[in-house]
Amino acid sequence: MTVTPHPDAPSPDPLPEGGSVPGRFARGSARIGHLTLEEFHAAYALAVSTGDDPALDGLLLQHLLIEAARPAELLSLRYGDLDPIDAIITVWDSRPFRSHRRPSTPEHVAALAAHVAERGPRTPAPPDAPEEVRRAGIPALSGDDPVFYRRPVDTFDADGYLVDRQVRPMTGRRLTSLVVRIRQNGGPALTASVVRALSIRLIWSAGGGEAVHWFGPRSAPRTVLDAEAARQRLGRLKSHLFGDLPEHPAGDHPGGTDC
Repeated sequence: MTVTPHPDAPSPDPLPEGGSVPGRFARGSARIGHLTLEEFHAAYALAVSTGDDPALDGLLLQHLLIEAARPAELLSLRYGDLDPIDAIITVWDSRPFRSHRRPSTPEHVAALAAHVAERGPRTPAPPDAPEEVRRAGIPALSGDDPVFYRRPVDTFDADGYLVDRQVRPMTGRRLTSLVVRIRQNGGPALTASVVRALSIRLIWSAGGGEAVHWFGPRSAPRTVLDAEAARQRLGRLKSHLFGDLPEHPAGDHPGGTDC
């Protein structure tokens, strides 16, 4: 993927040698190392071809890159934080405990919502429901349900109708096992931190400091109108930058031992 400035983006300051960004982001990038986009794509290919759950692994890596997400932000994301209509994700800061709405891409928010609908809580359908609904069950999602899930454990009756679902929300252990597996298969030293640094470098390169400021600890614009305009610009920029990421594999696959 070639990074080119978005038409709506301001002219960015040139990147320092090595591709890092200035200020607090540069200091963090120097501590955690450097990952190229080509290395990320190589890690992605390994992730979706070597594990037991390529759909989850691909979605996790896409989320880390598109959202520059910290592990805690990824694990704390809830269904109610997704706004598929406006392609917005609500991100919660642990210190201080507050939230802010961050633009994503329409495709990514739709993929997250579809993942929750497929793997999240479901209840048995009533006897008069259509055949396909009785087999799949009825989604029973609440705003507090996690976004990321391993494959559920479904129980069916003798006729193949869903009678119970045990959901399995993803834990930090799953993310750790994904990183270890990529390295064991010859991939780069990938962590959530280095993917976040890569994402911020790409956004800075294409959109400058006005785009990157959304990822700092105290970065809210001064007014509601400023915030909304900045959200729209960052959303368009993300779609421009990350719109051609590899598709994460769809569907579930039996077997495997990843956590």
